[in-house]
Amino acid sequence: MYQKFKTYIHLTEFDETYEISSPVVSIHNLVPIMGSMYNDIGDKMLVINLKNPDERCEINFTRRGWFTSEKNKLAGTAFRFKEGKKP
Repeated sequence: MYQKFKTYIHLTEFDETYEISSPVVSIHNLVPIMGSMYNDIGDKMLVINLKNPDERCEINFTRRGWFTSEKNKLAGTAFRFKEGKKP
């Protein structure tokens, strides 16, 4: 089971509210047999401009692997949902 919740941020200067779907956060090595305890972010995060709901940003987080040195890696795309293309 994963935790899923949404956060809302209102920018008064632009009179815009954004809805942010949080990515999955997990904690590893609670009993440190191999290495120390660390947290990991994975899955995707979606940011929607509620003033113009077709404007969205999707950010994909890459989980840290057992045998890789890659960590804290992410890639994102901003697009207009109705057209399916980048603005």
